Amino acid sequence: MKIRLMLLLPIYVMIGCDNPNEETQNDGFSFVYSSYRDSTYQIYGFNGVNEEPTQLTDLGSYNFPWDISTDGSKVLFVSNRDGHYQIYIMDIDGQNENNLSNTIEGETTPQFSPDGSKILFRSNRGSGSQISIMDIDGSNLINLSDDEVGGSSPSYSYDGSKVTFTSSWDGKSVIHIVNSDGSDLLPLPNTNIENEHSISPQFSPDDTEIFYYSIVDTYYEIFSMSIDGSNFVNITKSQSPVSSFRFSPDGSRIVFQKGVEGRNQIFIMDSDGTSQVNISNNDFWDVVPQFHPVEDLIIFISKREGDKEIYSIELDGSNPINLTNNSYPDTSPIFNPSEN
Repeated sequence: MKIRLMLLLPIYVMIGCDNPNEETQNDGFSFVYSSYRDSTYQIYGFNGVNEEPTQLTDLGSYNFPWDISTDGSKVLFVSNRDGHYQIYIMDIDGQNENNLSNTIEGETTPQFSPDGSKILFRSNRGSGSQISIMDIDGSNLINLSDDEVGGSSPSYSYDGSKVTFTSSWDGKSVIHIVNSDGSDLLPLPNTNIENEHSISPQFSPDDTEIFYYSIVDTYYEIFSMSIDGSNFVNITKSQSPVSSFRFSPDGSRIVFQKGVEGRNQIFIMDSDGTSQVNISNNDFWDVVPQFHPVEDLIIFISKREGDKEIYSIELDGSNPINLTNNSYPDTSPIFNPSEN
């Protein structure tokens, strides 16, 4: 099952091979990430705790990974090396970089379709921010969103048949759903919430619900609703800002960050919002959590040692480990599905 990240997500693709039927080898990184060194963010492959990482990009620009193919051979990333963010693909060892956007507008948040044949992303081509799909070589662009209202924060259903995203509708930010071929675009407004501002939707792993953020009073809460827009429920009810939620591989639990006394902490809960537990429970800055694909671990970014580092922690909050453990800010870990 793919683990989705709004700052990280696994995928699938195989291009640029002389023989497409030939088995592809990879360098065995368990994840890739961005590290801020020499005034730029470059992408590195993680070789193990206390091991020197492998640098994969080296241009004087900001580079952030967004996905790795299921066979572990390719990395999707965004880079501003051309003056604005574009979508690139490269081999897992950093070779054969290819700009899939090649536009004068910025494009971000790429993810592969579950079958590996398409790339879903946010585009600024045409009239403002739009949600688009293209083939893995950058061809056959399809606009999924309405040109007038645009869109952001796209996400595939786990079976690949649908896409959900945020768009403007009647002066509000509303969740939309559309078939992945571009047909049947529908808004899913929750009209019972005043001053609705709903963003960053994700499908539940069984594709029966959509989870998203919506403002209650002055804070974002995590809501769920059926894919037809009915049965919406505030599942966090935290009365404090929450963000960066991710599902466990089996869909039974959710990890998220929550503001506690002026700092962000990592919480875990059942997918219905019950049994919320602060697994950070410290005085530090812990953010952007995600479940490890196969181990009972949470991976997150922390400033426990001053700069941003990538940590792992047990589900009960025990045994925190600084995985990157260097003097540079590190962020945006993306797991390699073939190595986990």
